[in-house]
Amino acid sequence: MDRNISKSAGDILHAEALGQHIIILNLLEAATDIMERRAAKYSSRPSILMLELMDWIDFNASLLPYGDLWRHHRRVFQQSFRKDAAALYEPIQRKKTHKMLRDLLESLNDFRAHIRTTAAGIIMAIVYGHNISTMNDNYILIAEKAAGVAVEALLPGASLVNVIPALRYIPPWFPGAKFHQVAGEVRELTYQMRNAGFDFVRKNMRDGIGEPSLLGSLLEANDVNGGSTEYENILKGVSTIAYAAGADTRIQEIWLGIQTQSDRNQTSIHNALASRVPKADQSLARSDRRLGAVTSDPDQ
Repeated sequence: MDRNISKSAGDILHAEALGQHIIILNLLEAATDIMERRAAKYSSRPSILMLELMDWIDFNASLLPYGDLWRHHRRVFQQSFRKDAAALYEPIQRKKTHKMLRDLLESLNDFRAHIRTTAAGIIMAIVYGHNISTMNDNYILIAEKAAGVAVEALLPGASLVNVIPALRYIPPWFPGAKFHQVAGEVRELTYQMRNAGFDFVRKNMRDGIGEPSLLGSLLEANDVNGGSTEYENILKGVSTIAYAAGADTRIQEIWLGIQTQSDRNQTSIHNALASRVPKADQSLARSDRRLGAVTSDPDQ
């Protein structure tokens, strides 16, 4: 920022654009003081009304305002996916990767679908103990549709109600109130997404069947300790977001790995052949020598 503005207006500035409040910290000391030393008081998440109308806030650790509920969600995430805990999931990852390789051998043209199925399959198997074979699995379709619309709501200008919060009070039939319909549809999908996998695990626990899962083990531990309803809701939220966030991340990781390995292989092949394949001038020289030997042959 212009130093003259800083000198005249101060090191902490406030601006407002279309209902969005923006705080500008123009000095390192001010940023450190507010964002680190007083983080408990001044740091939190931005408020996105459309996500609130979609019921995407109270279970999503990345959107929850800082506080006890957010800390509980973060603690469960860290304990479940820290480095030493993640090692427990390697057999699932290996099994799903082997299946993906077999599928690629059978139908290479569908490699994008195989990658997406593998990414989603790894997360679903880890979190819920649910095995999927295609992306047409109902659990996947519900979660992807709900997450897709929610991500769009994060984009600047995606919904007018984010800019003018008072619009939330206009009736759904009013012109320009389509966001009510969209929010209602996503609310239903969000409800299904949060409960489908959870109910699947609970049913398997009651019936004594199904594959081991992260959610199952956490629920068992909670039941042993008295069955806290509040903690159970936290587990439900953590498992939901683990899939919604994890599947997309895994797709990117697998795709990047394939591209990186492909580039490395091409480089290795190029280096290996560089010393064996003659250059154009060398090939011409050898051809000239062979031609000279042929034309000087006395038998010709």
